[in-house]
Amino acid sequence: MVFYLITYAIFGSVNPLDNWMQVAVFTVIALMFAFIDEKISVNLGRWEYGPKMPLVYGVGLTPFLELAVTGIFSFYLLL
Repeated sequence: MVFYLITYAIFGSVNPLDNWMQVAVFTVIALMFAFIDEKISVNLGRWEYGPKMPLVYGVGLTPFLELAVTGIFSFYLLL
């Protein structure tokens, strides 16, 4: 919700799917947050990745992508 509100404040569009740049900014914000959250959580020992988990700069690929993908998917479902 916060990421959506940030993009709404920047672009003024209620439906981010009407503006590809708004979707891009949402995606970048979500990826940055996911990366930072994963990095902190791994460093604090909240969890660790299995040996088969593909890593992107030390964070798991699927947890890194999850927030952005589910956020954009929810736009398609709700708007």
